[in-house]
Amino acid sequence: AAPGLWSRLQKRVGLHSPFVLLPATSGLGSYKNPDLVLSALQHPALKSVQLVLCGVGAAQRAEEFEQHAPALQGRLLSAGLSDPELALAYRYALAVLIPSRIEGFGLPVIEVMAASGVPLIADSRGLREAGAEAAPRFDPDQPSQLVALLLLLLDDHSRQWFRARLQPRVYERLQRLHP
Repeated sequence: AAPGLWSRLQKRVGLHSPFVLLPATSGLGSYKNPDLVLSALQHPALKSVQLVLCGVGAAQRAEEFEQHAPALQGRLLSAGLSDPELALAYRYALAVLIPSRIEGFGLPVIEVMAASGVPLIADSRGLREAGAEAAPRFDPDQPSQLVALLLLLLDDHSRQWFRARLQPRVYERLQRLHP
């Protein structure tokens, strides 16, 4: 069922690889820090990467973000996703970006790891605790650090190496959580 669902989702949303997912975001200048992602994705080496927004207000945010970052026009998608679709998007995304400056806990980080996705998180309170040593971090004020991580993941060889190193850490992190 998953391959068929994934194929239908790709067609419905207009997804192609590579893409990154920005879940449940807020407006520019907010603590959710989408500004950092928009800045990073304007890097010339990332021009093939789509940005998918999901969650409440995703369509409104997509319009706002395209106005702020015209270089992303045609690469920015909004999608309403069911839980099974979201789990597949987490798994097939190049990475799921969680750039918040602060979070209470960072449950999406755990959800991404449980779905076999790669979370890239801001080095901030809440996210750091949720991801522990299993989620690569970047400075929430340094788009260049996010660019470097995304470039690493774009290369097939380094992505395989990276995921192989993260997998045991993710397993260990998930085992320490109570269902």
